[in-house]
Amino acid sequence: MPASCSALAMELQRRGVEVRELLEDIRLYVELYPGLSEESGKNRLSSPKSGIPRRERLMVPAGSYVLPPQQPLGPWLARWLDPDSPQNLLRQFPDLSGNPVNPPYPIWRVLERVPLWTGPPPLLPEQRRPLQPITEALLFRPDGTISQGFQGTPARIVDWLDGEHFLQVKEGKLWKVEARTGQAELFANPESIARSLRAAKEIPASLVQRWSTATSFRFTPDHSGFLFEVGDELAIGYFNGRPARVLTRSGGRKEHVTFSPDGQSLAFVRGGNLFAVDIVSGAERQLTHDGGGDILNGKADWVYEEEIFLRNGRAYWWSPDGQQIAFLRFDDSPVRRFTITRFEGTYGEVERYPYPKAGEANPHVRIGVVSVRGGKPRWLDLPPEYPPANTLIVRVGWRPLIMAKPQNPPAPQPPATPEAIPNPPPPREAPPSSDRFWSTHGLYAYVQNRTQTWLDLLVWEAPDQPPRRLLRETTAAWVEDAGPPHFLPDGSFLFLSERSGWKHLYHYAADGRYLRRITHGTWEIQDVLRVDPDRQRIYFTARWTSPTGVDFCSATFDGKVELLSEKGKTHQITLAPQGSLYIDRWSDPYTPHQQVLAEIGRGTIRRLDTNPVRERERFRFGKHERVRIPLADGFILEGAITYPPDFDPQKRYPVWLFIYGGPRMPTIRDDYSAGRVLDQSLASSGIVVVRVDPRSASGKGAQSAWSCYKQLGVQELKDLEEVVRWLTAQKWADPKRLGLSGHSYGGYLTAYALTHSSLFAAGIASGPVTDWHLYDTIYTERYMLTPQENPKGYERSSCLNAAKNLQGRLLILHGMIDDNVHVQNTMQLAEALQKANKPFEMMLYPSSRHGIRGQHYMRVQLDFIRRSLGVNP
Repeated sequence: MPASCSALAMELQRRGVEVRELLEDIRLYVELYPGLSEESGKNRLSSPKSGIPRRERLMVPAGSYVLPPQQPLGPWLARWLDPDSPQNLLRQFPDLSGNPVNPPYPIWRVLERVPLWTGPPPLLPEQRRPLQPITEALLFRPDGTISQGFQGTPARIVDWLDGEHFLQVKEGKLWKVEARTGQAELFANPESIARSLRAAKEIPASLVQRWSTATSFRFTPDHSGFLFEVGDELAIGYFNGRPARVLTRSGGRKEHVTFSPDGQSLAFVRGGNLFAVDIVSGAERQLTHDGGGDILNGKADWVYEEEIFLRNGRAYWWSPDGQQIAFLRFDDSPVRRFTITRFEGTYGEVERYPYPKAGEANPHVRIGVVSVRGGKPRWLDLPPEYPPANTLIVRVGWRPLIMAKPQNPPAPQPPATPEAIPNPPPPREAPPSSDRFWSTHGLYAYVQNRTQTWLDLLVWEAPDQPPRRLLRETTAAWVEDAGPPHFLPDGSFLFLSERSGWKHLYHYAADGRYLRRITHGTWEIQDVLRVDPDRQRIYFTARWTSPTGVDFCSATFDGKVELLSEKGKTHQITLAPQGSLYIDRWSDPYTPHQQVLAEIGRGTIRRLDTNPVRERERFRFGKHERVRIPLADGFILEGAITYPPDFDPQKRYPVWLFIYGGPRMPTIRDDYSAGRVLDQSLASSGIVVVRVDPRSASGKGAQSAWSCYKQLGVQELKDLEEVVRWLTAQKWADPKRLGLSGHSYGGYLTAYALTHSSLFAAGIASGPVTDWHLYDTIYTERYMLTPQENPKGYERSSCLNAAKNLQGRLLILHGMIDDNVHVQNTMQLAEALQKANKPFEMMLYPSSRHGIRGQHYMRVQLDFIRRSLGVNP
């Protein structure tokens, strides 16, 4: 039924009928009946029979009502809704249709079994109760874990299959969906999967049951099968019932397993060595042999995994033809070990692992290339100007080889500001290769000095040749890996750079000559999604219309930018592998995540999930407001305020600030954030909740982040103190009841604020760094240089040195087996506070690492906030 039949839908619900709301636009094969006509002053069917129905495929919009026929009152549905039935409800109560006189009959019979994405309808008026307050009980699931708040049940769209079809989970099964219409066919048939798995005797019945009913898989590249584990071994099952195969029989844990691009091989790391398996023959080859202990091949050590590869420890890359693998070899023998004590059992246990602290030795890293057919790896050693102790290899990839060598020398690099960036020395000409180890592709790498003040793009045409340097990237502070280069058919490439203080695209020739700047302005690109060299167009996400949103844009090679998405929102874009379709998952501060299918140049084609989150209708929300806070130097901070539901601006309220504040890590986004249940629960207690990003954490380009360079914490605190003064100028904020809290970098800023400022009554420092000597090299030295180079900066940024100045109530939380920010940070701060005779509170979690979770952790914080601000739950 269409949404206009809401009165009829409510009447059916009152009679006990199950009614669902359609959450997607979908084309259905339906039967439609002629409408009603006036007879004797009443709406009646146009004849004793309703006429001949017609059948057609109709795009049914989201918001329509769905009446499942398989339900206890199914027989009654036929009587109440069949247009020829004398008990037809619309015959008896014509106003229920919600339509003008003589419309088409508003109820459509669906003629095919089709999976639909539906949700509960709006509450009936008589079901509505006085709105409930949002309390901390909503933060937890019945099992005590943290809830997802008011995020609803977003549609699970798993993966694109091709330019016109994707996989989606509906009704507990995985379907192949025609993107434009929603028509679907079963993709993962439980019977076919079970038949495939039963064909391999090594696969136990429990795994057959598990995978035959699964909806999430590690697909083969062509999506014909899926990878899974049988104990320590790897196996492949098939969706069409083809017999499954157990591929390995070598024992041992296999990490970072991936398929080759052609789907003919697998690679994995075991015991610090790289292996490959031929899927057809099952032959397993060991590609490196020196792994174990201090040596890791194809797997990042701790500091690279955390700070370079963003917690994805895979450090190998397939060639496009699937015949070779480039990898990194890590030697941790120079790196000092850190010791963590576990407290389980009678005697406890000790973990020791390589962890380089600021100023200490890093791992030595080499680039290797090896054939999946075996043989010795070939090492792409760096020239002497890149000594291992002072060198980071932050990205490796494959590039198309251009056979014709460029003849012109590199042109000067473009200036970052009015001051010119120093040009790198000309690249060396490589001698002709004597070994065509590579036929179509060579390698590139991003190489940096340890303090990351420059980044070189190096390329190799063959493994026995020295690399050529195409460019050296520098900025006014540090250089971050902004993303891969995008090589074009003529050998030229597009490169993301922050040299201007904003991340933009630049075009370089194949020999490294600067050609042109493509995008520019006081906004920045987030991610390049596709480069179309034929149309000379680039598709990317960017903070183009707002520093707090994410837009989908395109640009021509000559720099004309076009906005493809709606502004004022945060868009997550997933392009189809070819063609012009894409899925846009978007949200804004007041709308839960929704998903639409769109087409470049046409906009929205079909709504995939309206996700209304009906449970919100039962609760009373405080006002949520976005604010912009001007600072004395003209910079504007982005913030958000959640007020108590009964907020009265004439009263005084306690205020609590939630912060993170790490460089380039904004928390203020044009996003619904699952309804901000934590903020709303505190607001229901009478607390005004504020979130704000200091300038170095804002989405306003690298130029704003550089304010923290060599002095972490210093400028951030100045910004936070101005936020406090702005808040207290609003008159409703009680300056004597103002606190803040954060985790990780937010925990550091909290501890720093309470030891360097008198404006905060209380703070919760969770998992804090308390002195930057105690954190890892790559993160810390990026922003602070080494302690040897910047001793005063480390001293100014320390909480330990200022522990004697603690003001306000401080609660410190830490996981005792935290392998990222060691509990050593909290212990040294605790000792410094004790020596200074400063009172504080502390809660330690013996079995938690850096991500502390659970009901106890949350309740300890809520209790402290309310005690410190003098409010009741």
